[in-house]
Amino acid sequence: GSRAGQTLKIDKKQKIRLLADITALLTASHFELLPSIEAAFGPIQLPHDALIALIAMRDETKVAQPSRVLGLKEVDALVRAGSITIFTKHIERPESVAAVGNLLASAVSQNWLLVDWSPPLDEHGQQTLNLEAKERESVRTPHSLVQSLRAHGEIAEEKCAEALNILGPENHPPLLREIAKGSSLLCSAGVLEWLATGGVLKEASQTFRLHIDKAEYETFIKAGIDGIEASQADTAWLSLLINHITDGVEHGSYQLLPAIHPELVDVDRHEGRALEFKCLQDLFLVSPEAGDVMWVDD
Repeated sequence: GSRAGQTLKIDKKQKIRLLADITALLTASHFELLPSIEAAFGPIQLPHDALIALIAMRDETKVAQPSRVLGLKEVDALVRAGSITIFTKHIERPESVAAVGNLLASAVSQNWLLVDWSPPLDEHGQQTLNLEAKERESVRTPHSLVQSLRAHGEIAEEKCAEALNILGPENHPPLLREIAKGSSLLCSAGVLEWLATGGVLKEASQTFRLHIDKAEYETFIKAGIDGIEASQADTAWLSLLINHITDGVEHGSYQLLPAIHPELVDVDRHEGRALEFKCLQDLFLVSPEAGDVMWVDD
């Protein structure tokens, strides 16, 4: 950086051997400076495990469940189209110990039904016993919603079975199962996502009046999509950098330094960043030569 660079005295006649840490590669790639630096100082010396460290870094950015993005985007598209309405009159249920309790209170206040995986649960995962009769009668599961779609003739038996299979076991069957056509339903974000994954969300939005709490939409749908897309962008960016460095090694723009003994790195101390730390440590263990310049970004 400039703070260190201002103190360096460089002999212009001395050929520079540039030793680059992976942090420097990341920064230079971000600012699209690598081609210029390669032209001026190539071949650039890299830690022996630099590419392995970058690949490990890329693997950490990969989305664990990439298939989720399709369901989340379908929910978002239906919200933007007005087929699912955002509910903003959130109500807190004082004795509730789970978010579903507040959703239930909000649904009951509007004379709607709540569609979620279970009624409010206590800290032990057991159903809350102090629900009023109207509250108990206002809860439905996504399974009962799918079965109601079938009962109304909105989906075929095969599609119903497929959706129920994707939803998995119904661990907390509701007191009542029927949902009349045109009913207003306040659905949790997770239910809407899984209905989309099961291929029945569009039919549900055409058969019932679907609503989603604003906080749930922003936290689980919008933020979920943004997080997945950001991870995918990071993965793609790192892939381009890895390919660029790999090509550079093959064509002489980069050279890998000799391997340093791995036992010199305290893996336990540096946990998941041991490989990145080893790359930095390797630069300090290289036998120095006249004209060596170490390039590390802080």
